[in-house]
Amino acid sequence: MIDLQQAKAIELSDLLDRAMKSMDLTPAQYAAGMERYEAVVDWLTAANGPLVQFDPDVYLQGSWALGTVIRPWNDRDEFDIDMVIQLMLNSGQVSQAQLKKLIGDRLRENANYARMLAPERRRCWRIDYAEQTRFHLDVLSGIPDFGTRSLYAADTKYATAAATAISITCKDAYGYFDRGIEWPHSNPRGFAMWFKAVMRQHLAIAFDGRYEDLVLSGLKTPLQRSVQVLKRHRDVMFQDDPEQLKPISIIITTLAGLSYQQESDLYSGVIGMLDRMLTHVHRRIDGTWLVQNPVDPRENFADRWKDDARLAQSFFRWHQKASADFKSLMGISGVHALGSAAGAFLGKAAVDGAIREQAGESRDSVAAGMRRTTAGTLVLGGTNVVKPHTHFGA
Repeated sequence: MIDLQQAKAIELSDLLDRAMKSMDLTPAQYAAGMERYEAVVDWLTAANGPLVQFDPDVYLQGSWALGTVIRPWNDRDEFDIDMVIQLMLNSGQVSQAQLKKLIGDRLRENANYARMLAPERRRCWRIDYAEQTRFHLDVLSGIPDFGTRSLYAADTKYATAAATAISITCKDAYGYFDRGIEWPHSNPRGFAMWFKAVMRQHLAIAFDGRYEDLVLSGLKTPLQRSVQVLKRHRDVMFQDDPEQLKPISIIITTLAGLSYQQESDLYSGVIGMLDRMLTHVHRRIDGTWLVQNPVDPRENFADRWKDDARLAQSFFRWHQKASADFKSLMGISGVHALGSAAGAFLGKAAVDGAIREQAGESRDSVAAGMRRTTAGTLVLGGTNVVKPHTHFGA
C-alpha cells in the first residue's frame, strides 16, 4: 500500500509525462529529420564519391541517438541533428584540418549543401535548412582512435565502449594543422551504449531487454523522460539568454545518467537525479571543473568552463533553481495552483494540456503493479526493487 507522498509523486509523474509527450517530435518531424540525415549519409558515402576509398562510417549521435529529443522552445531554436562521419585513416596520414576540409569539400560538391553550408564551426560543419523547417544538421568528422581502444582493451569498465572511440577535429586543439599529433578524444557511439546500459535493467523487465522494441513502440523510459524534463526546464529558464550560457545537453544527459538509480516513477527520478547530480561535478586542484565522460575518463564535457567562468555559474544556478522548482510541486495543492507553478518552468501550454488530459481520464489504480501510462512512459510501480546501475558493463 502506498502512502500519500508516493501517490502524489505518481500523480506528478503522470503530469510531467503528459507534458513531455506534447514536446516529443511528431511523426512528420521525425520523418523529416531522418530524411535529411539519410540524404547526407547517401551523399557522403556514395559509391562514386571521393570518400568511399576511406570506408566511411556514418551514424547519429546526441539526442537523436538517445531518444531524448524535444521540440524547440521558441522560434529562435531549431531541431539539432548531430551526426558523425568516421573515415578509416590515422593521424599520421591526415591532419585535423585536412580531414575537416575533406568533408567540407565533399559537402560543397552538392549544390544544395553548398548553399546551406554555414561557416566552419569549432568542431563540425553545419547544414542550415530553410528557415521554416527549423532544422540544422551538424556533421562531425573523425577517425578511429586506436590509442584509446588499445588503452582500455583490458579494462572491464571501459573496454566494450572504448572499442568505438574516435579522434575528432577541433579548430582550438593543439596541432590542428599537423600530422602525427594526438587529436581530441570522443566516443559518441560508446556513450549511446552506456546510456542504454543504464536503462537496461528497466528494459529487461518491460521488454525482455530489447531496446529496439522500446524504440519501435514509441515509448520512453523514465531516464529518457527525465532528461527531457531537465532540458525543457533549462530551455525555459534561459529563453532570454543572448549569450548562450545555458548548460549544454551533453552535461545534463551525462549527469542524469550517472545519477539515475532506477527510481520507480518519473518525478522521483528527476528529484533523485538533481539531489545526486553535483557529486559527479568535480573541481580540480587548478580550479578547473570536470564533468567526466563515463566511457572515456580523459574527456571533460565541461572543458569550456575554464574559458568562461559564467558557464559554470550558469550551470549551478540552473541546478539550484531546478531543484527548488521540482521539489516545490510536492507541496502544492489544487489543479490550478499546480498547473500555474509547473507551467512557469516547463511551459504553460504543455502543462495546461497535460492537466486537461488528466481531468478527462480515470485515476483508478494508478499505483498497481507495472503499468504503461497513457502518455507513453514506462513506470515501474508497486514494491519492485531494482538495484542501481553502477557503470557501463556491470
